[in-house]
Amino acid sequence: MVKMSGDTIESLIRERRKTEKESKLLQAQIDRLEAEKLEKDDEGTLEALSSQIEKLSFEKREKAKKLKDICRIARTISAGD
Repeated sequence: MVKMSGDTIESLIRERRKTEKESKLLQAQIDRLEAEKLEKDDEGTLEALSSQIEKLSFEKREKAKKLKDICRIARTISAGD
């Protein structure tokens, strides 16, 4: 039982790291688009950039929820519940 629990924790840690990395990449994309948005003055381009930023922000929020769930599961397993 302890080995199974340890393997599960290790896979959760790998998943957490992957999710954190994906979240950082999303934030970098959002930052790049925000900077690009400041340089543009075409209404159509601004709307397209805003739409992309909103989509990426949603994905980032979903990653944050996933990360929270991963941490909750790991705490539960390590507590033995």
